[in-house]
Amino acid sequence: MIFYFSATGNSRFVAKVLADHCQDELVCLNDYLKNQSKGEFSSEKPYVLVAPVYAWKIPARVQDFLAKASFSGSRKWYVVVTMGGSSGAAANACQTLLEQRGMEFLGFQDICMPDNFLIADRMLEKSQAIEKIRASLPLIRQTAERISKGEHLPSKEESAKDRLLSGMVNWGFNHFMSKICSFTVSEQCVRCGRCVQDCPTGNIQLTDKGISFGDQCMFCLGCINQCPTHAIDCKGKGAQNGHYTCPPDEEILSER
Repeated sequence: MIFYFSATGNSRFVAKVLADHCQDELVCLNDYLKNQSKGEFSSEKPYVLVAPVYAWKIPARVQDFLAKASFSGSRKWYVVVTMGGSSGAAANACQTLLEQRGMEFLGFQDICMPDNFLIADRMLEKSQAIEKIRASLPLIRQTAERISKGEHLPSKEESAKDRLLSGMVNWGFNHFMSKICSFTVSEQCVRCGRCVQDCPTGNIQLTDKGISFGDQCMFCLGCINQCPTHAIDCKGKGAQNGHYTCPPDEEILSER
């Protein structure tokens, strides 16, 4: 069983490639996270988690899901993450969490994908994004082959810097980023409700006065990146740096 959480599509794409190769069931976690549902799952095949790295660690709500959901059948786990640059010490954090639940950790693989953190970086053009994802396809398929054979994924060396980034810096990101970067909604909003539907924490509401934001943001930036009219922004960074969503599967996988 392959679980995935995805805000702008990168982790969904990787999870689908893995599921197609391994002929395994694909389970989207977005609604489980929004509803804070524990979930009960059973699989004879190893479990696989695919999730993005936010500030050098998997998102706190995904960690919470792993800690509380019920998993029967197999006790074996793989973790595959998507990232813009570095996964820090995310591997060790995942291993610790799963082993505390009595699971057998079979390894961790990070996959470099186009960044969606428009707060800090300029987003790639669609053609550039497709090329970057295609460059990662051999590693994604190699990872799928290892998982299908039940092999351990290669271990990852973690430095003191990695541990700092996944520790103190990640803590700061989770506690202060959403407070520092407030969201705005322009007159371009057509009240379609997509942001409300897609928000993985249920942090966005559509009222008579328009879109409003709560205090449960996990800063996935899905609302900014996926708004069809680009009405949502954060300190003008979307307008400045552009937007990103993973290109359609068929365009990535088509012959060049």
